[in-house]
Amino acid sequence: MCFISKQKYFDSIINNWPLTFFKCHNKNIGQRERRAIPTQNFTGLFYAVYNNRIEFVKYLLPELEHKLVSPFDLSVNNSIMKLAPNTTALHLAIILNRLEIVKIIIQYLESQATKRLESILAEPNDDLHSNIHYFVLSNSPEMQLLLFRLKFYPHKKEFENMKQNPILFAIKHQCPVVLEYILTLAKACPYKELMKETLTQRIQTVYQMLNEMLTDQQTNQEQLTLIRNLVVNFFYNKFPDIAQCCHKYLDEPIVREPSNDLPEIQYDVMKSFGFRASFAKCPLKDENSVKVVSKSCTSQICSNIKYCQNEQHSSENIIEEPMQDVTVQESNIETQNNQRLDTIESQSESLSIQKRTIHLSNSAVNAIEQCLDVKGLVK
Repeated sequence: MCFISKQKYFDSIINNWPLTFFKCHNKNIGQRERRAIPTQNFTGLFYAVYNNRIEFVKYLLPELEHKLVSPFDLSVNNSIMKLAPNTTALHLAIILNRLEIVKIIIQYLESQATKRLESILAEPNDDLHSNIHYFVLSNSPEMQLLLFRLKFYPHKKEFENMKQNPILFAIKHQCPVVLEYILTLAKACPYKELMKETLTQRIQTVYQMLNEMLTDQQTNQEQLTLIRNLVVNFFYNKFPDIAQCCHKYLDEPIVREPSNDLPEIQYDVMKSFGFRASFAKCPLKDENSVKVVSKSCTSQICSNIKYCQNEQHSSENIIEEPMQDVTVQESNIETQNNQRLDTIESQSESLSIQKRTIHLSNSAVNAIEQCLDVKGLVK
């Protein structure tokens, strides 16, 4: 049983006393600070985020649904930001640029949180700011790029906030990175129609805002150009691609989903002819690919059959050579011939399977059959 006072529990988070914290954090989950100090009504999770206690945050995630019940003046970059009631611990982590803590919370939400909790965290605070708004307000490239790195999909409820629409909010605050991320979501339901409806209804507002920013000397014109291009392309149904964005911002390779238009080459069959695994597993994507594969198949099969022919000729030469022990030699020759015939038959059977399983063009199959007389080879 924990006999440590509630004040001592909160002090353990503030002062980084892990032994004290781990003794009684279970008993104090959900408790709020009652002392008359600026952080009054903070929960343990708010204290952990505020003081960047990453290890403590992992044990306080059940407090995620608890929100601020009173305003709080937050010092950020030598300026004061007022956090309104109903601000969440995730909002606080984003605005304080706590990258590791934001990762922990988002991964927790994606792995085991309920839809109820996701919905609660998507609700705006009393200033009508939700998660996506705080990614804009963070004014941190690292935090904004975290959206692309984690592929964090905001809740639909955030886009239904018409008074502080996140798209217009990103434009107003000259934040092309978050705007581009938001627009990548337009490829998936239900974001596409919702965003289109929002921008269509506000099209005059959007262009008026952009034109005013164009004549404002304090506007970053490079960022404004990026924003204008994104908005114009959006109205022409040209949406940013998240793979391209990750490549551009994070220098990650562009990964496309494999095409299923044509079947994959059967690996087991190709392996029997000595094909490399990387080639055998490559999907056929177009007619040119089929031609290349067909040519490669023909060349590889020819090479294997010529090898068998050379082996057969070698066996004939061995038979014709005079040997001292004729009986033993004939037995060895017969064994070798049987092994070679088995190899040839196996090659022939594999070739037959190859013709049935690999979807080569008719011209490629005809080319193989013309240059390789398999039946004659077996005989």
